[in-house]
Amino acid sequence: MSAVSARAVLLCPDGGDLRLASVVVDAPLADEVQVQVRAVGVCHSDLHLVGFPHSAPVIPGHEVAGVVTAVGHDVASVAVGDHVAVTLVAWCGSCAACVSGQSYRCENPGATARVPGAAPRLSLPDGTAVEAGFGVGGFATHVLVHRNQVVRVPASLPFEEAALLGCGTLTGVGAVLNGARVEAGESVVVLGCGGVGLSVIQGAVLAGASRIVAVDLNQGAVDAALSVGATAGVCAAGLSPEETVEAIRAAGVVAGAGGFGLDHAFEVVGLPATTQQAVRSLRVGGRAHLIGLHRPGNLTELDLMADVIQPQRGIQGIFMGQACVPRDVPRYAELALAGRLDLGRLVGSTVSLGDVPSALAALHSGVVGRTVVTELVA
Repeated sequence: MSAVSARAVLLCPDGGDLRLASVVVDAPLADEVQVQVRAVGVCHSDLHLVGFPHSAPVIPGHEVAGVVTAVGHDVASVAVGDHVAVTLVAWCGSCAACVSGQSYRCENPGATARVPGAAPRLSLPDGTAVEAGFGVGGFATHVLVHRNQVVRVPASLPFEEAALLGCGTLTGVGAVLNGARVEAGESVVVLGCGGVGLSVIQGAVLAGASRIVAVDLNQGAVDAALSVGATAGVCAAGLSPEETVEAIRAAGVVAGAGGFGLDHAFEVVGLPATTQQAVRSLRVGGRAHLIGLHRPGNLTELDLMADVIQPQRGIQGIFMGQACVPRDVPRYAELALAGRLDLGRLVGSTVSLGDVPSALAALHSGVVGRTVVTELVA
């Protein structure tokens, strides 16, 4: 095994400019896997990475599918030639949470990271260390990741669909099935119908939800939500927060269910305003599930008596769909191949590696569906 020369989209530390560059990807150590990237999704989380200063060059991107090109001698879960999905979920595999099947609550996620002070695993040709964003560095022709971040997927699953299993689908479907545990007949509202929101809607369909209300500022996103299983849509463009809540509650009424409001609200945007709307759209005893990544320091104002205590509503944060990666990725892949999970409908467009900067910028304007990089040339 040897190092490979790769092409990558590099986030420069001096001002945050993105550029294509040559990067050296080392041969894997004992517990590492080297993957040739065949598809990588463009996710809103990458905007958070781009928006923060860095002391070293960083490769964004974390929603990857590809083919294993090399493995360390302690890796037994995948082999060279396997088709795999790569995820940013970090779990050590040996703490109390991991061994009890709750790896999403890993007590030692840093165990999968590069050891401080060790030689860089990625570098520029001149030896300058390069960091892998979110522990993946997916906007590249090759990635080098910990074995716990890699899961074999069927070769019959297209790479652009398999990539979504690493983040968007893992997060969205998992939020419904693992985090909220929506029961058949319950009602659901999803605020934000991007790639993750569309996955939440498909998860609600799998769970047997009786009413699924999709909310977005973009009518195209609402239409996409209706196409994957939402039973009603609310385009909130031009509506006040109060009007949006009223529209959600009206759309979520199920004949004979009693009460006024929905059982579950999934907030996928990561804004204080939509968090408030999620909570206030619930029935008595309903639960709000916060999935969208808020910027550090975001504060949400709630009237604790009127919004939470008196109506007995619950609020929980769900990170990465409370995923048990070795269990959930193969499970969702099989559902996709069986036609019960339409990953293809989640792909909005495909672009080349050089188009990543413009694809990230386009996220600000509300892209419908997931943009996936499929043209990667070394």
